[in-house]
Amino acid sequence: MALALGVPCVSTQWITDCLAGIEYTWPQYLLTAGHSDHLSAEVSQLYDSAWSSDLQLLHNPFRSRVIRRPWHELKVLCILLSPRGRGSDPNVLSRYVQMMCALGAASVELVADHKKASRQLSTYDHIVVNDEKVASFKKDAAGHALPPIGTISWFKQCLIGGHLLPLNT
Repeated sequence: MALALGVPCVSTQWITDCLAGIEYTWPQYLLTAGHSDHLSAEVSQLYDSAWSSDLQLLHNPFRSRVIRRPWHELKVLCILLSPRGRGSDPNVLSRYVQMMCALGAASVELVADHKKASRQLSTYDHIVVNDEKVASFKKDAAGHALPPIGTISWFKQCLIGGHLLPLNT
């Protein structure tokens, strides 16, 4: 979520060094945003340097001048099932919805089956499904007009890269 909001993510070593009396500024401890498969490289975080001086950002991170909105105004349908072993955590899937909204989505609807969507599939800008469910979803939804279909892995790559990445169809 921090990455989606432009909140700097730093190594725990920064805390350890601060407690040891080593006075380094936090930007030296920034972690990468992650590995971008699209760029075949580790990518830097985009963060607002005002995080170290503007306490209002803590109360409202959307005030940031550098927050990316690659999913600006998209209507997204997420057809997701809980990952194995995490079924007991009711917030696992809602975190994806929250991150998509932080990236600018106008609306995100979360369902376990496309038949439970509140409107026709063609009215969404994107559909996001579990990685292992793409083929079965396409087969089951055959005959429907479908918008672009992405996976959770694709979504994570959009988050890391800060862009709405092309889909491999």
